[in-house]
Formats: sequence, structure tokens, C-alpha cells
Amino acid sequence: DAAQQQVFLEGLLQSKSGAALKASVTEQLQERLGLAEAQNSEIKSRWCYCCLRAGNTDIVDTAIAMATSVGRMKFVRPLYRELNKVDAARDKAKEAFKKNKSNYHPICARLVAKDLGLEGDEKKPGLTTKQIAVAAAVVAAAAAVGFIVLRRRS
Repeated sequence: DAAQQQVFLEGLLQSKSGAALKASVTEQLQERLGLAEAQNSEIKSRWCYCCLRAGNTDIVDTAIAMATSVGRMKFVRPLYRELNKVDAARDKAKEAFKKNKSNYHPICARLVAKDLGLEGDEKKPGLTTKQIAVAAAVVAAAAAVGFIVLRRRS
């Protein structure tokens, strides 16, 4: 059942043997348990972490699909972090993030961009020349009105 699968996967992730998990073992577990197709986000995310840590790149598309569809930072940020650690997945993860960045909460997007080393890639929003000209005209008009009011009072 789902609770047992969660405990099993959490145990793999936290055990020392989990760090030495081989890609071939994750492939066999996938064949028997089909965890990549799990509907439960807790199970699927943990399975993605296990596979990515083991070097099983077959899970990359599943992990990216989950990171771009679930929307909870609880899953999104760790998935991108794990993807970023895998050479074969890093560029694909960055492209997926750039494509989907506007779908994330601004805090999540900022933190994931930082995790992926993309925080300096985007342009900072600034004022256009037209906006500056309008602002200058408004300030000048306000100053003129203030000057007229002060002259009438004296």
C-alpha cells in the first residue's frame, strides 16, 4: 500500500545503502513496482530522488514532468535540485524551468532559479523611456501647481 511504499522509499533515501543504490537496482524495482507511474506525489517524488541519486537517467522525463505539473514547492524545489546534480539531466531541467517559470509562485521560482544557477540570467524589470518621460512630466506638472499655490498664498 502507499504508506508502506513511502516508508520503504524514505528508508532508501536516508540509509547509507541508499547512497550506494545502483541504477540497475532501481530499474529492477521499477519493473516490479512501477513507482514512476504512481499517482501519489509523495511516492513518485521519493522514487525520482532515489533513481536520480542512483544515476538512473530513465527517470529524468518523469521527474521533469512532475516538477512542471505538481506546483508545490515541497516537490518542485527538491526535484530540480536532484536533477541539477545529474550531468545528463541538468540542461534539460534548466530549459524546463525557464519554460515553466511563470507557472510557479514567485518565491518558488526565485529559489529554484538560485538552485539551478539561473538567478542572474533574467533581465531586471526597468522603466521604459516613455514611462520615464511620463513620470518626469507628472513631476514637472506637480511642481508647477505647487509653485502656483505658494505664489497665491504670499
